[in-house]
Amino acid sequence: MADVEDKIHEIAADPFDTQEYIDSKDYVERFKALLSPKDKEIITLRAHGHTYEKIAEMLGYKNHSGVIKKIRHIRKIFEKFENEQNQ
Repeated sequence: MADVEDKIHEIAADPFDTQEYIDSKDYVERFKALLSPKDKEIITLRAHGHTYEKIAEMLGYKNHSGVIKKIRHIRKIFEKFENEQNQ
């Protein structure tokens, strides 16, 4: 779509797919709505790179095994959510 005389130049398509981003964000938000506030905090802390031990310390668990159990619980919620979305 270039017209040299009118100085209109072709602009490359934006590689960022806005609709895909919106759909992904909506998917994540619907999943997160199923979680307790503590579950949301755990996944946020993990996403920021905190270790299980650090999360346990930050959230008042005796040790990291409680955090691991919560993450397994979150994973089960996600698997159920994903299965329901794919039906």
